[in-house]
Amino acid sequence: VSIRGYIGEAPLVCKIRTGALPARWKVLLHALASGERKIPDGLLIEKDGSWYWHLSIEEESTPLGPGEATLTPKVGDCRGSRPFVLTLTTRTWCIGDGNYLAAQMRRYETLIKQIGHRYRQRQGAGHGRQKIDAAVIKRRQQQRNVVAEVRRRMIADTVRQCVRDGCGVLIYREPSLPARTKTWFAKAGVDWDWTKFVGDLRNACQRAGIELRIKALAFKEVLDYEREQAAVAV
Repeated sequence: VSIRGYIGEAPLVCKIRTGALPARWKVLLHALASGERKIPDGLLIEKDGSWYWHLSIEEESTPLGPGEATLTPKVGDCRGSRPFVLTLTTRTWCIGDGNYLAAQMRRYETLIKQIGHRYRQRQGAGHGRQKIDAAVIKRRQQQRNVVAEVRRRMIADTVRQCVRDGCGVLIYREPSLPARTKTWFAKAGVDWDWTKFVGDLRNACQRAGIELRIKALAFKEVLDYEREQAAVAV
C-alpha cells in the first residue's frame, strides 16, 4: 500500500507492507490510500535507528441517539457466567466473563496457600522468607491484573453495545452496600472494586460521547426481585 501525505509542506510517499498486519489495520491503510479517510498531517520520528510515521487521521463522528440503556449487576439467582445485564432499546445483552474471572481468582488463591504452606514448613526462614513474601506479592499483583483486564473488557463491551444501538444515555444501577451481598460477585466469592468500576465506566462513556447516569440499586429492590423469582419458580 502506498500512502501519500505531507510533513509540513513537504510531500511524502510511504510504502507499507500489509502482509503481517491484522485485518483491521489493513482496512484502515487501504482507506487512507484510496482517500476515503483523510490525513491532515503526520509526524516523522526516528527512534533507535528506526523511523516511525505518526499519523493524525480525521474521522467524522456519528452522534448517538436519545435512546437509553441500563446496566444492572446480576442479583438474586446468579447462575451463569455474566455478572452484568445491559438492557438496550431493542435487546438485552449480558456483560462479562465471570467463569474466567472466578477460575483465575481460585487459581491464584491456591498458589498463595501453597506458598504459605512452604513457609509453615520452615522453608521460609531467613532470606528464604523474603523470597516467599515476594512470591505472595507477585501473585496478588497478578490477581489485580486479571481483575483490571476483566473490568476493562466489561466496560469496553458495554460502551460498544451502546454505540451499536445508538444509545446516548447509559443508566448504571449502582448497588448499595447491602445489595452487593446479593450480586454475582459476592456469590462467586470474587472481591470487586465497585468504586473503580464506576470511575472507569464514567471515563469510557465520556470518551464515547455517552451520558452516564447513576441510579442506586437498593437492597429492598433486590429482595422484592428475589421474592418474585421464588413465586414464579413455585
